[in-house]
Amino acid sequence: MRLDGSNFKNFTKRCKKPFDERITYSLLNTGKDLLAETNACTAFVQSDEISLIFKGVDPFYGVQTKYGGRISKLASTTASFAAARFNYYLNLYNWEDQNIHMTQGFGNFDCRLFNVPSNKELIDVVMWRHQYECRRNTIAMMALSEYGKKSIHEVSTITLLDRLIGTYGSFENLLQRFHPIHFYGAFIKKEQFKIQGYNPKTNEEFDDVIRTRVAHRCFDLTPEFPNAEDFLTKKYWDETDLTNLQPPSEFERPNISTFESRSRRRANHYE
Repeated sequence: MRLDGSNFKNFTKRCKKPFDERITYSLLNTGKDLLAETNACTAFVQSDEISLIFKGVDPFYGVQTKYGGRISKLASTTASFAAARFNYYLNLYNWEDQNIHMTQGFGNFDCRLFNVPSNKELIDVVMWRHQYECRRNTIAMMALSEYGKKSIHEVSTITLLDRLIGTYGSFENLLQRFHPIHFYGAFIKKEQFKIQGYNPKTNEEFDDVIRTRVAHRCFDLTPEFPNAEDFLTKKYWDETDLTNLQPPSEFERPNISTFESRSRRRANHYE
């Protein structure tokens, strides 16, 4: 299930460039609320879109999806919920520097649903949004902010990246301009954690009470990621999956073309 901001180009026209943290974090928190509301396994947030991933179910074993799997019902209710939460979070910020429409509930989403035949297809679709769409959008936004619309028209992503690196002196300097969420997007899952419990009736305290919360991580999900296919359909964060990940602060220049042809071909099938 993927939700896209409807006409966000005009909606965010007067926002800070290249990125407005108020939009970024409103969208991130909306993704967290969607994960909790829909009981998806994983949500992925990048640019103005939110992807929700659900584990496949077999109706022959008595497992049913919400609303009996009715596509129109699922799409309409999810899009309306996303719009309500997104506008709620927008209203928590100060928008005195903007037109009043940012606090008038005009942020809305469209929603589409599709299925894939296997976890392998799933990882290809997500990889395209994460590895290429997210980074391409980030590079394009930064280049637009630096050089203007005419200067970047019909210029390739690689050329824009090289131009930005030349402007800032190094790729590392360039990366200081944005949060990892802009380059990697954010993966969202539920996580379990322990707290100290308390029984008010007996006044007893006890350890290792397990609670659940929704949390996000920003990292590079590469094709070599261990058990990448299973990772997307797991319900909870498993920190052992993340122990070998490169920290977001230690970037390397991305290879935009790697893995592109197969991933793009399959991802476009589900557009």
